[in-house]
Amino acid sequence: MFKNFIIILVSLVIMNSCDKNNKMLKEDINNKDNIVYSLVENDLSEDDIKSLLYSYEIVAKPPYNAKLLFLEKIKFGIPGGDNWLAEWSSRDGGNGGTLVLYLIKNNAIKKHYYSIGNFDMQVHSRFDIMKDIPGIHIRNGTSSLGDFNEDGIDEIFQYGFYGMGFSVNIWGYDAEKDDLVTYCDIPFRIIDAENGQAPVEFMTYKGIDGFKVYYAETVVAGGPNDIPETPLGNDKWFFYTWDEGEKKYIRIEEVKDGE
Repeated sequence: MFKNFIIILVSLVIMNSCDKNNKMLKEDINNKDNIVYSLVENDLSEDDIKSLLYSYEIVAKPPYNAKLLFLEKIKFGIPGGDNWLAEWSSRDGGNGGTLVLYLIKNNAIKKHYYSIGNFDMQVHSRFDIMKDIPGIHIRNGTSSLGDFNEDGIDEIFQYGFYGMGFSVNIWGYDAEKDDLVTYCDIPFRIIDAENGQAPVEFMTYKGIDGFKVYYAETVVAGGPNDIPETPLGNDKWFFYTWDEGEKKYIRIEEVKDGE
């Protein structure tokens, strides 16, 4: 009798343990931060992401019938999910577009960040000013995706063509601001739209990695009524490198011919 009681007691303990394990497994699977969800999230295909972005069109793109032109999973440093960079077609139907950065987790868009336009290079230069820029070139525009400061996180290089002047920008993510920031904003000039050379060259200069820019500031400090004067630094090559302490690219010095 006592032996039968012991057998029944052991069976009840085993069954209770199994129930607890099953309950814990269900809770783990339903936990959004559990690795099971991370595996599902990482299994999303590019087609899945495209469908998700089109379904998110109210805030994913401008209020017109935009088309998705470019899509790339990137390491931009935004925590809490996968980082995807997309380009949507422009309103005027030109070759340029709008870059939007997305934070995606568990088959849902958690947040999106707007960058600036990806400009059509052919409008500004027949010479290919992008051909030697490292990284993944975003279509035939003036933007490239890559780890330019070699910190293990992607950034966006961009030639920006604006009404008031042209500028070289490298965009990154600022965790404190939870927003995109520009690591440099350097005015430049197209040297020769037909024959080149490109106004930016990535290089190692005096043992330092960085890039040189054909510097040209065209915005007059006093406004359009000011008498324009050519700044002393214009039409010269200047070398820039990443400063980890300041979290931006800083100017080192002028690069002379032959250096």
